[in-house]
Amino acid sequence: MRTTRHVLTSTIAIGALAVALTSASPRLADVEPLMTRFLADSNVVGVSVGVEHGSDVIVRGGWGLADRATGRKATADTVYRLGSSSKQFTAALVMKLVERGVVGLDDPVDRHLPQLPRKWIGITVRQLLNHTSGVPNFTDTGSSHWAKKLSPGQSGVETLKAFASPFPQARFCPTGGVNAKNAADYLALPNVTCVGGSWVAPAEAVRAGDWGRITALAREAAALPRHGG
Repeated sequence: MRTTRHVLTSTIAIGALAVALTSASPRLADVEPLMTRFLADSNVVGVSVGVEHGSDVIVRGGWGLADRATGRKATADTVYRLGSSSKQFTAALVMKLVERGVVGLDDPVDRHLPQLPRKWIGITVRQLLNHTSGVPNFTDTGSSHWAKKLSPGQSGVETLKAFASPFPQARFCPTGGVNAKNAADYLALPNVTCVGGSWVAPAEAVRAGDWGRITALAREAAALPRHGG
């Protein structure tokens, strides 16, 4: 019942917001009472709204709390953990690639990501989108496990290299697992625009106040050859 009420309230708020924004000159003041009512009538503690038309920002603001524990207020710049809400964006992006003929729904995923485990060979893009592939949910195994699996420090160069073909417009800035020895390998990739990592300012150097060493490392990093995008 609570979930149904929350969804219904969200739908009403979004509908009311849409009506307000179709007025002759929508303003932040038009949205404020709608968001206040939305927060009062739902279990949501904070919300941020941004509406653009072309290059014009029509409405931009935040209401409620971004963090209930600390009392930090929500703003237009608050970053939220979307969770499964991101699936619809992923699906839409994949379908745009399908429209362009870059990816086929019945393509085996390993055609585009050849570094996948052998037992996943033959799984199709369609099955991934339909959640019928049988691929386990990495987050169910604990964050430390899947973070290690996906860390650039494991096979990051090969992984990002494989992403370049199906996602030619994507650009990355890897940080985890990058060091002075492999940074140039990342920067040589066309889809890597920058790299980072604690190797530029090691913790022991910071604790010791060894700014000379940190400056030297920063200069070495700045001098790395860049061939990527």
